[in-house]
Amino acid sequence: MSLPRRSAVFGGTLFVSGVLSCSVSTPVGDGSVFPAGIGVMIVESTYDGQSIVEAVDSSTHVRALQTGVGYDADPHLRKLLGADGRARYFLVGSTNGTVSELDAHGVVMQVISARDDAKGTASNPQDVALMSDGTLLVTRGKLSSLLFLHPDGARETADLASFADPDGNPDADAVTIVGESAFVTLRRLGDGFDILPAFPSILVAVDLAKPHATRKIAELPPDPFGPIRKRPGGPDGELWITSIAGPISTPPTHGAALVRVDASTGAVVRVLDEANVHGFVDAFDLRSEHEGYAIVASFEGANPTHLVAFDPATGVLRWSLAPRAEYVLWDVQARGDLLFVTDRTKETPNLALLRTSDGAPVAQFATRTLPIDFVLLGDSQSR
Repeated sequence: MSLPRRSAVFGGTLFVSGVLSCSVSTPVGDGSVFPAGIGVMIVESTYDGQSIVEAVDSSTHVRALQTGVGYDADPHLRKLLGADGRARYFLVGSTNGTVSELDAHGVVMQVISARDDAKGTASNPQDVALMSDGTLLVTRGKLSSLLFLHPDGARETADLASFADPDGNPDADAVTIVGESAFVTLRRLGDGFDILPAFPSILVAVDLAKPHATRKIAELPPDPFGPIRKRPGGPDGELWITSIAGPISTPPTHGAALVRVDASTGAVVRVLDEANVHGFVDAFDLRSEHEGYAIVASFEGANPTHLVAFDPATGVLRWSLAPRAEYVLWDVQARGDLLFVTDRTKETPNLALLRTSDGAPVAQFATRTLPIDFVLLGDSQSR
């Protein structure tokens, strides 16, 4: 069926999300492989540089496909909880400079510009966080400020330029909220994304209240990459960050690590070091004080990836699977006794279900194209 054109106002600008194509047909399998009460939303990249979103309902396991305006060649999918506990879903379009809010079926409800002007200045949004009053925070890799998008349409920024390296851009990446502050990772890549970080990557705090005072919290291993995670049941100020030690297209520096940061003291503990896991942590999930999972990519060749289970308290590996030939494993989450892992093998792209006890395969959900990020539906956990 075709969904009607819909428009939305956010940040004082009107955007039309266009006509979306929605299908509940299941040419590559339905959602029956998922446990009762669990669904999934997946963003996938197509072979022509675009992306699609598909979702499996957590109650019915009916599968729906969404394509259309608002999707991006390099998207990030986020699941955030509002003050009322309701899940909200955001697709961050790094290439097209937008943030799209989706419903639980992947349908675009509004498209939000992450730019600072109407001229189309590149912004390269990377991540979002949600304040208790509904204000959306957006990091932009090509702009030296943190964007605040208020529910009433007002827009403001918090300046991060004082933390920039000599090129004037701090290369903001991830953002999360603890108490009355936003915490932002700054990659500080120097003159571009194709060179190794020449300046210490750092974690900074931004006061949520005006005038949005900023302060440095800690130095990080080089090039923090991907979302900041929090451990379920852990202290509010316990932040987990992976640093990949330089873009993977260049020879690596030493020092890649998954680290635990105490936001109140700035103490940094290396939990998974590149020497122990034979590469850099590309994605990870934490379930408890002693249960964690990570996708590790090698620095060599085509960056082959492998999956490990580890103890977050000690960094000791519980098990490790054999490496894949290429950089095909991209995201991982655990629920109960199951692991969910995106596999971008071109011939058989899928979301794999594995046992948490030993990584043994349980089932596969075949995706239409190459999966990137995903969030699980049916629970009240942010992602």
